[in-house]
Amino acid sequence: MSTASSNSGFALPPGVTATQLANDERFVWGAYAAHMIGYLMLWTALIGLVINYVRRNDCVDPKHGTHHRRMLRTFWWTFGLSLLALILMIVGGLGVAFNLLGPDMGQWERAAHAIENGTGRLNIAWPWVGLAVLGALLAIGTWLGGLISHAIGMVRLADDKPA
Repeated sequence: MSTASSNSGFALPPGVTATQLANDERFVWGAYAAHMIGYLMLWTALIGLVINYVRRNDCVDPKHGTHHRRMLRTFWWTFGLSLLALILMIVGGLGVAFNLLGPDMGQWERAAHAIENGTGRLNIAWPWVGLAVLGALLAIGTWLGGLISHAIGMVRLADDKPA
């Protein structure tokens, strides 16, 4: 963790103590930790989100504010893309289910019986499967992208640079 003495070699701004600067940095590290753990347990990301909204404009060092804004931007992009991925997976899954079930349950039973006897085949609607797979790939990519974004921010904070 950086201290006031490693603040790029510059003197502290007037009226700012080393303790205030260190507290700012602790809040940024805490928010990063909450967001990173949030990829496994959502509620910690919500704690990080609250920290970011409360502290983003109250930082004594403007570079710490850039880190809070980066985390907010990453959170909302990740949330939106995750929601889109979830919708794609649900729609794709329902499309496959309704295609297999058909208009009545009797069709499913007849198809299953025909497959067991070797006289029929299962008719899968591949576009629906593709939609569900696209949603799953988007979810994985979004998860990895969010982790990478936060990791880059943490490295920049450790190097005493703005986000």
